[in-house]
Amino acid sequence: MTFKKPLLCMLAISLIAATAIAQASVITRAQFGTTAVTYGFENSAVGALTPSDGFLTVSGAHVNRGYIPAGQSGLNYTNDGQYSTVAGAAMRFSFTSTVNAVGFNAYYNNAPILFQVFNSQNVLLDSISTSPTDCGAICGFVGLRADGISYAIASLPTVHRHNLYADNIIYQAQSQSVPEPTSIVLFGIGALALGLRRRLVK
Repeated sequence: MTFKKPLLCMLAISLIAATAIAQASVITRAQFGTTAVTYGFENSAVGALTPSDGFLTVSGAHVNRGYIPAGQSGLNYTNDGQYSTVAGAAMRFSFTSTVNAVGFNAYYNNAPILFQVFNSQNVLLDSISTSPTDCGAICGFVGLRADGISYAIASLPTVHRHNLYADNIIYQAQSQSVPEPTSIVLFGIGALALGLRRRLVK
């Protein structure tokens, strides 16, 4: 019975580590794994409302060949109110199955971008309000990581009818996720707990 306390301690540590892994977090483009998919709008028609690559479908705005921020492609997706869309409307990125990270290059008016990720039960997993500037004064990458993302919403909620441009959406499919360093640590803790148990039982 002498092994119970050390084993319970190790179990508690493992649970804390597992909780840390499950938490959502901000992610940069460079932190996506090698299996991540990037979707631009090069093969979409100008004015298309729901462009798709077969796994990701974008809705709420339309494909545009207008303003092109630095680092973006010739076409982007915008909520400027053209093609029977609503100016300033939220954009939705929907996936056929869950992903564990999603982000995009954004150009926005002078108001923070609200980026939110949800699971299939419409539960908010995480959100960020940010004004990225890594590719210009009002241009940059916005991304979130969380397990079980079914869709994401991008908007400019604090400024009425202002435009948001999105391009180069990147996502990591749940089945293709790469173990994070914390996952490796958790595996090591589990192995240590098993080894400690065997030693104390003898």
